[in-house]
Amino acid sequence: WETVFEQAYERLAKTVPAILSNHERCEAFRKSAGYNTGSISVASGVCLYAVCRHFEIARVAEVGTFIGKSTSSMALALGQNTPDGVIYTCDKDNACFKPWEGIGCQVRSFPQKTSTEMLTEVARSTSKIDLFYFDGRITAPDIPLILQLSNPSTFYMFDDFEGTEKGVANVASLRASLKGYILIEPCSTALLQRYGIQGRSHAALLLNTANLNLTNQ
Repeated sequence: WETVFEQAYERLAKTVPAILSNHERCEAFRKSAGYNTGSISVASGVCLYAVCRHFEIARVAEVGTFIGKSTSSMALALGQNTPDGVIYTCDKDNACFKPWEGIGCQVRSFPQKTSTEMLTEVARSTSKIDLFYFDGRITAPDIPLILQLSNPSTFYMFDDFEGTEKGVANVASLRASLKGYILIEPCSTALLQRYGIQGRSHAALLLNTANLNLTNQ
């Protein structure tokens, strides 16, 4: 996380207000939610943005759209990375999120569709996914589809990585099918505060050790 934030430092002054503005815009979708629940913090949104920018992510598959705070945070980064960025996102309970013009990249929503339904369709028509973001539970039928859409450079991020929350279960479910991946736990509040970001992030990351470059100190 230190490396990711060091690289993002000069952009954060503009990025944090943009993420906050997007999150406020997303709150307007809550009144139309079929299943009204919690959403990510600005701190988590900043972490999502920073990872997407640092690793130059272009294609994302997201499970758990809800009101779109995570979607819009990643879209901001993808729009800065490439003109061809795309996010595939589904929510089995809701159809309230509506991507707006200028959100940052193409967003293909799958409202009231399960993760398996979305991944099945994406697997028929797209190349590999750079980053999977899970804010909904991974099911057994999802695993082979996720692996089919992955390559050795694919990253996996998980919301609610805390205690016995779904993020912990999701990491365990997927990690059993991956070799050579290490777990990066959520960014510390101390590091976030160092960069002027208040609140907590619950976003964890599975990273292939083959993508790490080790240097002598």
